[in-house]
Amino acid sequence: MNLSKILAVSVSILAVLLTTGPSLAAEEILVWQSAVVVQSDGQMTVSETIRVRAEGRQIKRGIYRDFPTTYRDRLGNKVKVGFDLVSVKRDGRPESFHTEKVENGIRIYAGHKDVILKPGIYTYTITYKTNRQLGFFEEHDELYWNVTGNGWVFPIRRASVSVALPGVPMDQVRTDGFTGPQGSRERSFRSRVEGREQVVFETTRPLGPHEGLTIVVGWPKGFVSEPTLAERARFLLSDMAATLAGLGGLVLLLLYYLWVWMRVGRDPEKGTIIPLFDPPDGLSPAAMRYIREMGFDNRAFASAVINLAVKDYISIEDTKRALGLVTSYIFHRTGNEPKIPLSKGEQKLALKLFPGDQKTLKLEKANHTRISGAINTLKKLLKDEYSKTTFLNNSRYMTVGVMISVAILILWALTGETRSGGPPLFFVILWSVPWAIATLSLWATRKFFMAVIFSLALTVVGGVFAATTSLVFIVSLILLIAINVLFYILLKAPTNLGRRIMDRIEGFRMYLSIAEEHRLEKLHPPEKTPELFEKYLPYALALDVDQEWSEKFATVLKQAAQSQGYSPAWYHGDSWDHARPAMFASALGSSLSSAISSSSTAPGSSSGFGGGSSGGGGGGGGGGGW
Repeated sequence: MNLSKILAVSVSILAVLLTTGPSLAAEEILVWQSAVVVQSDGQMTVSETIRVRAEGRQIKRGIYRDFPTTYRDRLGNKVKVGFDLVSVKRDGRPESFHTEKVENGIRIYAGHKDVILKPGIYTYTITYKTNRQLGFFEEHDELYWNVTGNGWVFPIRRASVSVALPGVPMDQVRTDGFTGPQGSRERSFRSRVEGREQVVFETTRPLGPHEGLTIVVGWPKGFVSEPTLAERARFLLSDMAATLAGLGGLVLLLLYYLWVWMRVGRDPEKGTIIPLFDPPDGLSPAAMRYIREMGFDNRAFASAVINLAVKDYISIEDTKRALGLVTSYIFHRTGNEPKIPLSKGEQKLALKLFPGDQKTLKLEKANHTRISGAINTLKKLLKDEYSKTTFLNNSRYMTVGVMISVAILILWALTGETRSGGPPLFFVILWSVPWAIATLSLWATRKFFMAVIFSLALTVVGGVFAATTSLVFIVSLILLIAINVLFYILLKAPTNLGRRIMDRIEGFRMYLSIAEEHRLEKLHPPEKTPELFEKYLPYALALDVDQEWSEKFATVLKQAAQSQGYSPAWYHGDSWDHARPAMFASALGSSLSSAISSSSTAPGSSSGFGGGSSGGGGGGGGGGGW
């Protein structure tokens, strides 16, 4: 076969394929016709006639149509419109269909999964009723309607829509519209009045994939009834069912906590506070802080360590790193007989800090096991001796509060909708599991506060980013967190014995903090000396009056530094300044507490680091083939 014959056969085959091969033809929407009937009560009936060319690629069994039913108002709150599907037809006859929930509405599948269409042209008619689509403004009422939706992957050759209004004079109707992709303000359409109650819009060019037709029709007030107050209330209850239920839960949670606080959380009345010049009841600095704060923290440990130094059991050395911005501490066991005998608790703490023949301890993460062991030892000693006798956490009452909070979160999750639509199962898990962990931690370890903070952090992340952007929801979430944290603090209460001890601690704190000596001169306070400054410095740090205590001795310390070269024998480092000795206590207390916190944590357990447009208004959506 020569070349000319080959070319002739090829051309013939190509011609046959072009004329008889439907698979090469484009699937498209040939005609889109909508008929919108606005009723006097504000309801709407919409009939969409969609004529498509099916070639078996995307349109195999039929088409699907997405219709949005959930919107967000300007505050981010959910607004849900009504949608009632009346009928689905193909070529004028009833067609099989099914529906499913999608992102923010409903998807209607026209066709049957077991019926494959032959290539050809089909006409689908979808009729539905909807409400809450009209805008009621001060001077006019309006339909702002996305006729076709901008979600179609098929081009639309021609689109039109007729809008019938209830008794509105056509000469008082205003119209506008938009065509093109989402956000476009192109106006490739024309409109006209037909009859006495109908206005018609038609596109003047084909619409490409993801392009649509949006219309605006305005008319004078009085022809369509606005929703009554009762109807608005019913709509609000429907839209905000989850939020309102959550707010009701917040009220219940608050009432529960208030009842518990009235019953067990109120502090006994304070007694008369008088200055004391010696630590009351032989309490150590750490014990004073533990009782006064009704809990343990790193400052309690820091005051205990400094008290060991003041007693000459250890010395403290600090070295600056990174251009003086980071302080590294080293504890040295002196080997000397303590000036004042160590208490039993201090002896146990000392053994944890310097086990065996260890003589030094550097505050760094490499020694976190040793440091955290010492912290836990002191914490347990204080808890065993003073918890329950001087104050009560009442943490068991928090369990019910946490359970109510979990119920509120689950209620929000099950009745709300995420951005992907439907009950958010992932949302339920993301919120419920951390709270379950918090509850279990409460019963198992009593480390309730840390567990709650951890779970609340996950709650915020999950709630804000996975669930919703509703302003009301976010405010409610913040209130939920605040109520739990607030009453975790408020439910702690001193016992009657604890109240009396706290009053005496406040008396000693008064002495440490009052800078005006003449207010105490009648009570004959002890003479101010560098030795007295050092003796009570750990107590001042524990009671957060280190600055006031240092200022009382500023003149004495400065004179001693100038005349005798005085500096604390148990401290070696840059925090001591002969010119400003009053700054020493605060600098040492804050930096040492920070170093203890950092060095007691295992490496790797924490991180260091108005106008309109196409696609606007009600209606919209899109569709495709299946």
